[in-house]
Amino acid sequence: MSEPVEPPRMACGVCARVLDVRTYEGGQIEYVHTSQDGEDHIPVPVDPDVIDTEGRCDFCNTDWPKYVLPASNFEAIPGQVMAGSDWAACETCAGLIQYNQWNALHRRVVASWTARHGVEMLPEVSAHLKTMYGRLRKAITGPLRPI
Repeated sequence: MSEPVEPPRMACGVCARVLDVRTYEGGQIEYVHTSQDGEDHIPVPVDPDVIDTEGRCDFCNTDWPKYVLPASNFEAIPGQVMAGSDWAACETCAGLIQYNQWNALHRRVVASWTARHGVEMLPEVSAHLKTMYGRLRKAITGPLRPI
């Protein structure tokens, strides 16, 4: 049996943000904005090499991350696989990851989301993030690397 082919990275042709890839059972893929980006427009997937993409921390959403954390595929929620790839991290989030401070990272992400949206994150979303970070920890394939 051959290894599954990794879907190509894509960015949104509207907002120039890198898109997440959702892979479903049966091999169907979907390009979506990250949870940090919100849903003010439908993603228009384009090759990130043809536009000037805007980088951001995949955890707290700070612009211009400094590190990447490599990870393999993992199931974020039943039936939804997060494509394995580099997760971008700002200096603060990278430091928390490096020192295995995942609860502090979770608190930072929740506080950042609340500040950005002006309302508290729903408890079920916060719980999902905590679960997802636990699964991400198991999928890490190497050390943080500078971008």
